[in-house]
Amino acid sequence: QDRKDLRDLPLITIDGKTAKDFDDAIYAEKFESGFRIYVAIADVSHYVKQHSAIDDEAYKRGTSTYFPNFVVPMLPEKLSNGICSLNPNVDRLSLVSEVEIDFTGTIQSKKVYEAVIKSHARVTYGEAQEVIDGHTPSSIEHVADVILLGADIAKILMSKRFREGSLDFDIPETQVVVDDAGYAIDIQRAERVFSNRLIEEFMLLTN
Repeated sequence: QDRKDLRDLPLITIDGKTAKDFDDAIYAEKFESGFRIYVAIADVSHYVKQHSAIDDEAYKRGTSTYFPNFVVPMLPEKLSNGICSLNPNVDRLSLVSEVEIDFTGTIQSKKVYEAVIKSHARVTYGEAQEVIDGHTPSSIEHVADVILLGADIAKILMSKRFREGSLDFDIPETQVVVDDAGYAIDIQRAERVFSNRLIEEFMLLTN
């Protein structure tokens, strides 16, 4: 009730292959003077009220903690992986940042509002990169245009940031490989591709 209905908008989530909770979805469209960007964030506050028992426990934890083979979530998994996760093809409540930029990346207008959305695809960073590289997996052909336009916009936003003196801390990350018993057997450099930066640029714009 009283939320903007964006369920027909083909928003998508782009996350790591092992992710189970999807807290942001994106969509963008081009028009005569620039681009309109939508970033939908899961509206956890609709379900977790301030000073409730769950809120107090989440405040103590501060964040979800990620280990090589499991996660200690900030919220109960029935929330974080369930009703508060922007899973594909189901209605979800969200806060939406709608931003219009011109072709140089300069913000022309912005607004934030409550909405109900429906993610049209769960995309991994690897799949998104395949689309960007020209090898679209058949399972996400219906949202390939969203990814390609998002990549173009991310390049514009990055270029604007660097022109204005933004620093780029592209620090290598590692991932620990564990066996079935939970023992570490290797440490590898985590693969980082442009689709990661696509989401980062959209998040920076939203913030």
